Amino acid sequence: MKVDAIVFSKYLVRSIVGFIGLVGVVVILSDMYAPYTTQSQIQMPTTNIHPQVSGNIVHINVVNGQFVNKGDLLYSIDPSEYSLKLESAKATLVAARSELESLKSQLLVNRSLLNQQKALYQQSLSHFERFQRLYEKKQISADQFEQAKSAKESNFYIVQQKQAEIQKTISQIGPPGQNPNVLQAKSAVASAQLDLDRTRVISGGAGIVSNLQISEGDFVGSNSNTLVIVDSEQQYLTANFNEKGLGKLVTGSSVLVVFDSAPGEIYHGEIASLDRAIQSGIGQTGQLAQMSDSDRWIRKSEQFPVRIKVDNPPKNLIAGSKATVMAERGDSSFWEPISSLIMHTMAALRYVY
Repeated sequence: MKVDAIVFSKYLVRSIVGFIGLVGVVVILSDMYAPYTTQSQIQMPTTNIHPQVSGNIVHINVVNGQFVNKGDLLYSIDPSEYSLKLESAKATLVAARSELESLKSQLLVNRSLLNQQKALYQQSLSHFERFQRLYEKKQISADQFEQAKSAKESNFYIVQQKQAEIQKTISQIGPPGQNPNVLQAKSAVASAQLDLDRTRVISGGAGIVSNLQISEGDFVGSNSNTLVIVDSEQQYLTANFNEKGLGKLVTGSSVLVVFDSAPGEIYHGEIASLDRAIQSGIGQTGQLAQMSDSDRWIRKSEQFPVRIKVDNPPKNLIAGSKATVMAERGDSSFWEPISSLIMHTMAALRYVY
């Protein structure tokens, strides 16, 4: 009996050692033939909500964890200051339009005065030409001729002055509908109205309110983050796989997924895309190359992110939820059951840790 016990013990030890060795070989080879990773988590698109104007919050319309649709009112900022600015801008617009009408009236007056001055100039010109002929015949004195000449030149100068005033007025009025002062005032009104509208902070997309950090009465500055909208409907799983197995991970291939939040359950998914670069592989223009400081004889393989779409994922997932992922390999009679066994074991172990 003692001999049998010793033989059995040796057999058991050898079996355990052999099993451990087999498991080790399978784990090593799985990186290449059935890629496996525990470095995966749920990603969800998020929208950071920040006001575009500053002020005190007067009302909050949502609570943390509430679902909101695009365009829903999240909170309101005191609009008093911005209402006053809008009224001031509107008053400036009224003044600009009044000034424009005044300029138009002045233009009509100047044109009428120009016509009168042109008539006076023509009269003085005729008078000068008549006096010039008389002067040449010595029928008038030099003083009379000079007075006629001076009157003609004076009236001509006034005509030019009136024409310049008209051009200045036309320039101030601007093209039809394009008066600079009116346009500037309209822009100020639009800007003030926009700032007033921005006191009502609305959601830019549908999702769940998260990280709500404001209370009524708080002062918030423009562009300060106040809450986050998480779009749980557009979630996806990002898994970091060893680069040795990327050849088995192609768009559309199937994977098995075990979520930490759903022990005992195995979910199916498919690879949606593979990222083609990581930060260390991108050269920066104008910067020196960065060298790895690893001095190992065999360097550790790099990991690359793979985006996965999960079929019917658990309902309680949050952004950052962890998961274990393994390629399903339905095309291999060896690796398919191995993958299933490993993932069922991981699903059961999730009850413990």
